[in-house]
Order: sequence, then C-alpha cells, then structure tokens
Amino acid sequence: MYKLHFILLALITVSVPLEAHTGFYVGGQIGAGASSTKITTTYRSVDATNTAVNSSRPGVIDILGGAHIGYGTVFSEKWYAGLELLFDFANLNTKEIRVINIAVDDPILNHVKLDMDYSGNLATRLGYILDESLLLYLRLGVANSRWKFESAINTEPVFKKKKNRTGFVSGLGFSYPLTKQLILGAEYTYTAYKSFKADQVNRLLAEPHKIDPSLHEAKLKLSWLF
Repeated sequence: MYKLHFILLALITVSVPLEAHTGFYVGGQIGAGASSTKITTTYRSVDATNTAVNSSRPGVIDILGGAHIGYGTVFSEKWYAGLELLFDFANLNTKEIRVINIAVDDPILNHVKLDMDYSGNLATRLGYILDESLLLYLRLGVANSRWKFESAINTEPVFKKKKNRTGFVSGLGFSYPLTKQLILGAEYTYTAYKSFKADQVNRLLAEPHKIDPSLHEAKLKLSWLF
C-alpha cells in the first residue's frame, strides 16, 4: 500500500519536460455553466395609454460537458501559444414569471423561458510555463451558441424563437502534464453574445423582447497529447 502511494505521488510531482505542452491534443471537459442573460420587455395597457419596462436577469446554473481538440507550441523557452476548438452540450433552462401591474385591476402575467442547448468556441491560448511544467494561460476567441426563447402572455399561445448568436469569449486557465501525454487542466471563461429581438405579436407589447445572452463557465479538462 505504501509503495503504491509513493508511486502515485511520484507521477504527480515529477517534472515533465516542456515538450509535454507541444503538439496536437484531444480531450474532454466537464463543469458548470451559469447564464446571466438580460431580458428587457416594454409592456402597455389594454387601452394603450400606459407603458411599463421590465428588465431582469433570470439566472440558472447547470452541468455542461463536451470535447476539445487543439495544438500548442512552446517558444523562447517558457512562452506558449496554441489554438483550440471546444464544444459543449448543456441544458441551461431559465424560467421567470412576470407580473406587470400597469393597470391595478388588470395585471399582465408573462411566463418567460430561455434555453441554451449547446455552445462552441474557437480560441487562442497564450501563456507562460512555470516550474518547467505548470502552464498558465489566457483564452481569447469567438463563440457560437443556440438560444431558445419562449413567452406566454396571460392565456395567449406560447411564442417561440430560436437564434444562434456569436459572442466574444475570454478567460483564464491552467494546464499541468501528469505524464508526457496525459494533461490535466482547469478553466474559467465568460462569453458575451450579440443581443437579439423576439417579435412576439401581442397587443400588450409595445416593443419586441430584447435578449442579451451571456454565459459564465468553469470546467475541468483532461487531454491526451500526441
């Protein structure tokens, strides 16, 4: 038992050469995603004499996971540059019930729902290697995700709209080679997407819904270097 303990400890603490960060790699990741999307709606009374603006960020946190593939290289002894394509499946389901009291005796009840099914991004990884093994890096790139918006006002039928939006992703991460080929990593990213409008036709809406999607992600990654 003691021998096994020392063997595992040696695998973790051994100094792996810089070549462990150079080459093509594939792997998987799992973590959590948090949507903090802003939804803004302008409502109006039945007689169209009054309006009210509701702006909220109904949040949700859920599990996400997927796969990645990339290439990296070390230059000037300690500096690192790489390119990575990453794809995640998720089920970020945000729900909110809005009660809008434009007229005291005739409130508007609006059920709002926003889902994100999947997300992918292509990003550069720029970093510096500490202690010959630990890579600290900055992630910068472009992301694309599919969002599904739903809205039901009072007893009206549910309005649905699907939209793929592009955004800018930025974040920080680290990567540590457990062996010359097996690499453990962790990463945090934030993505701000382009807003979109949902043109729900209803006499109680003065303007289309405006959706400003954003996403926080924290992941553990395991990669195999070729």
